[in-house]
Amino acid sequence: MANELFSKDIGVYVDVSATATPTWKLAVCTTSKSLSVSVGAVTINNDCTGNAETQLPSTYNWQMSFEGDVNTNPGINEVSAEDILGYTISRAVRKFKFQSLDSTYVRYGLGYISQFDETASAPEYQTFSVTVSGSGVLLLAVPT
Repeated sequence: MANELFSKDIGVYVDVSATATPTWKLAVCTTSKSLSVSVGAVTINNDCTGNAETQLPSTYNWQMSFEGDVNTNPGINEVSAEDILGYTISRAVRKFKFQSLDSTYVRYGLGYISQFDETASAPEYQTFSVTVSGSGVLLLAVPT
């Protein structure tokens, strides 16, 4: 298995800057990450289509989701669940990315946190869950 990506080698990064130049920080202690892209359809039904409808791809939307364990003391280049909750409450559109350690895998876009959950079930550690809703295009590289 030489070309597969190991899940722990993919980080979730949040741009914490208020400028055009990103300041990327790692979301600390994530346990899972997922990306969902949905493509809408345009239905065409006119004299030319006969008795059949034609469906063509339309716009798309995307969501990034990630979960993790709550860490109350993140490192200098990390964001905690507490930080992410603050971003949620501020309702700001931010830059988010999934990126592998060697930067060969990137999923990047502008989005806002549309869902934030914390769970503390006995006798487990406290966890958090985040959904980022895309606010524009999803790119396979960070723009330069």
